[in-house]
Amino acid sequence: MEEALRAALHEITARPMPYLAEVLQFLVLVGVIGWAAHRPVARRLAARRERVAAELVEAERNERECVVLGEEARAAAAKAEEEAPGIVAAARAEAEKERVAGTARAQAEAELAIQLAREAVEREKTKVAAEASERLVTLTTEIARRYLDEFLTEDERRSMTERVILESLEEMEREPLPRSKE
Repeated sequence: MEEALRAALHEITARPMPYLAEVLQFLVLVGVIGWAAHRPVARRLAARRERVAAELVEAERNERECVVLGEEARAAAAKAEEEAPGIVAAARAEAEKERVAGTARAQAEAELAIQLAREAVEREKTKVAAEASERLVTLTTEIARRYLDEFLTEDERRSMTERVILESLEEMEREPLPRSKE
């Protein structure tokens, strides 16, 4: 394995431009993916933010209405003192309930928007990591194939392949198959 890595590093140092080009292509790809994912998420967050802001404005309007209702209740209290405590208490309770409900809805939607954005970012991270892993596996396989082609004869490669297949089959026979979880 160490020799394979040395050979790979030697090949890279002998001709660094193709590998540098691949690294730059990968970085450009990651940048494009990040840029492309940013726009839809930003639009969705902006729309949610506007809706939350509108609901907060509505809640503030409701709170102002509650203040008006309180003033009306005070005016009614001047007319009928025995009814005033019940009317004022009911108006305040309703105003508080509406304000709490509006705030709770706005908070829940904001948390949902944040959660959706986090999930989208995690999906993109996973996708980029999988693509990078796949690229690394492909590169490693290509390096190993070139190494074997360069240093082994056809008969040696065939013999090595047969030996690896047999060892893998023996290992598979020793290990039990995983059971599916139902």
